[in-house]
Amino acid sequence: MTYPLSTAVQPGDTTLASQYNDLRRDALTLGNPESSSASLGQLLNNYRSDLALHGNGAEITLDPCALMIEGVPACSETTLTKTVSALEFPSAGLLQIAVEKSAAGAGMQLVVQSNLPVSAGRRLIGSCYWDPVVQSVSAVHSITENLRGAANIDCAAGRLTLMVGNPTPTSDINSADTLYYVPYGGNRISLYRSESGWETVQFSVLSVPLSGLDASCCYDAWLHLYGSGLPRLTLSPWVDLTTRMTPTQWLDGVLVSAENPAYRYLGTIGLTANGVTKDTVTDRMVWNLNHPLHRPLRKLCAVTQNTNAVSGAWVPYAQDANLAVRVVTGLNSAEVELNGLGVVTAMTANSSMLGIGIDINLSEPLMNVNGADLSAPVYKPGALSTRLQNRVANRMLGLHSFHLITYTVNDSHTFGGTAIPQSSVGLSGWVAG
Repeated sequence: MTYPLSTAVQPGDTTLASQYNDLRRDALTLGNPESSSASLGQLLNNYRSDLALHGNGAEITLDPCALMIEGVPACSETTLTKTVSALEFPSAGLLQIAVEKSAAGAGMQLVVQSNLPVSAGRRLIGSCYWDPVVQSVSAVHSITENLRGAANIDCAAGRLTLMVGNPTPTSDINSADTLYYVPYGGNRISLYRSESGWETVQFSVLSVPLSGLDASCCYDAWLHLYGSGLPRLTLSPWVDLTTRMTPTQWLDGVLVSAENPAYRYLGTIGLTANGVTKDTVTDRMVWNLNHPLHRPLRKLCAVTQNTNAVSGAWVPYAQDANLAVRVVTGLNSAEVELNGLGVVTAMTANSSMLGIGIDINLSEPLMNVNGADLSAPVYKPGALSTRLQNRVANRMLGLHSFHLITYTVNDSHTFGGTAIPQSSVGLSGWVAG
């Protein structure tokens, strides 16, 4: 087809019937024969920017719409239907959905073909995944949906939480036997299908029970699509508290399972000894990759004052073995900061120091362990301080306990605790998760 059919007319030229008819065809059907083309009015009246493709069992449907197919306007004012056949497509795989111009009139029809270049006379409008065993199509996408989804790959509008209606609880949750994934800043997330790529889906509150899980290891939380395309929250165990079992990988800038990219990584949790979990100011056992928030950490010394059990070694501060916080993180890049504050009230010789021990063995009297980034000796009574940050690979990955510890030289000095309400000696800080 040559378009436009009409040519310029100069003043004084004779106007022929053919010239008039060419002008009419240009105006009505963009130069196409009226017997096999929709009109420009039909095209504009039925045009829609998003093609509504649906799948149900082996049937694919397209809502009424208008399209240009190889320069010819086509219009369908009724729903188009195509049934996929196992006889035609005996193997599972990705299929292309196209529309084909009817031989006569303004209509068009749905066609399905293997993942090959689209045949002449057709226009590609979408794709689907075909499973001949169950006689069903899934992951039905239109071209417009794929374009919108590509811009939303990083969409993950939710947070892991222990409270069904609150993605950011501020009160302590001391025991929970269910993990939730709750909408936060939206209710959509992009998930990957190996057969059709990224898909952005809506979700409400998702949950997974914790009963029967092993408290000797951490668990990764994943979201994936199953069945007819519904999102599901699942958990997978680590080797132990500090070693991940299922490796992760970056796919299009999104962290997914290296074993199955359909599983999108959300975060990591730890469990208490009785197989439940908690989220408190002393035990942050739920860590979020997306939308991390500064979750406060705090534990005060429970004794008034006490001496060190032994000098010349790192020991629990003021013999308070419970002066500790626990934190779960899922990646080495997780932000964690802890600050320790103490006071030495009496000392007769040499110096005292304050530190933060990581996973110390309380039954070992001589703990030669100190995780302090900043710690300096003090040679006279007064305040002691220390600081710990996540700046070393694997130092804080997984579930760890952080104890306030002290070291004295040549003397078991006396350390003060919460002797008066105005005195707040202990650990404080935050984890972003």
